[in-house]
Amino acid sequence: MRSLLGLIGVLVTLALVGLLFKQQLTANRVPQPLLSTPTATITVDPKATAAQQSQQIQNQVKQQVEVLTQPKPMPDEVK
Repeated sequence: MRSLLGLIGVLVTLALVGLLFKQQLTANRVPQPLLSTPTATITVDPKATAAQQSQQIQNQVKQQVEVLTQPKPMPDEVK
């Protein structure tokens, strides 16, 4: 009798864990919104030295970060 109750307890626990696992998996299937900004490409002068190319890349990344961190304009409030 005691082993039967233990077996039932294990099966109930397993069913609950399976149910929670299934819910967690289906919650992760919501599609993520894509970024509205186009992908940026970094271009460097192939004839430049390594230090110049590094400086060009740093400047381009800095400009892209500045553009992306600008606050977005808020839509006008409805009157």
